[in-house]
Amino acid sequence: MTVWPKEGVVYLAFGDRWQAEAQRSLMSLRTNSPGVAAAVITDRPWKHEPQPDAFVVREAIAGFRCKPVYLYEAAPFESNLFLDTDTVVARDLAPAFGLLRHFDIGVRFGGPQLNEPDGLELHTQCNSGVVLFRKNAVTEALFRDWLAIYDAAAKSTGTPNVGDQRYLAIAIARSAARPVHLAEYFNFALFETILTYSPPLVYHGRAPWIETLAVDVVKQWPDTVNDYRPRLWISNIAGMLPSGIRHSDPILALAIILRRGWNELRYRFGPHRRASRIG
Repeated sequence: MTVWPKEGVVYLAFGDRWQAEAQRSLMSLRTNSPGVAAAVITDRPWKHEPQPDAFVVREAIAGFRCKPVYLYEAAPFESNLFLDTDTVVARDLAPAFGLLRHFDIGVRFGGPQLNEPDGLELHTQCNSGVVLFRKNAVTEALFRDWLAIYDAAAKSTGTPNVGDQRYLAIAIARSAARPVHLAEYFNFALFETILTYSPPLVYHGRAPWIETLAVDVVKQWPDTVNDYRPRLWISNIAGMLPSGIRHSDPILALAIILRRGWNELRYRFGPHRRASRIG
């Protein structure tokens, strides 16, 4: 009988393309978080190095449906951190599992309002590319509901591969599970504009420089405890602005810095300051 570690990272990789992406992510996990185990849910032999700690073989399901079908059922750990294959690990992931001492599931919420009935009009969707969860009765029911909602939406729209994130957000809202928001630095989506107060933990996206970012993150942000100055990531421009500018458009960087200086001057010497002196 196989005895799995209690916690680990899980990938879904059906097909050669997704296995190749998972290999890159797994390599970054071994480099930057070597103490965390990894499992791959896949449909074919793994021919790459490094090897994950475990394989779980399942029949391939194309599209997003594989997540609600297999993510809970096939994940081998008690505490699981699912990563999409287009991710790169930049820092140690071991502390992430500590969240599951207090919560049942974690995702990064964000995006437009759902406009969903039953009180969820102003609720937001979530990103399903990084999902932290522990196995228990409430999360099992949550994933079961996610699949039911997904299949109902696919049937009603006649679209077999509908987006999964909207329905995960609804399932979380309807469940008894205790959710936690995984902040932007936890799931650092390179295809979005992000303001972050902590260094990225997992880079997410298919930018060609993603591996370089993961290698340099500690150099750019050596003090994770005392340095909480905000950094701005602008989609399609590689680099944190204005602190730690790198590989970024120098004209844009200069414009942001000058604008910050101008705003500071306006604050120091603007009409509201004069009025306060008169009063």
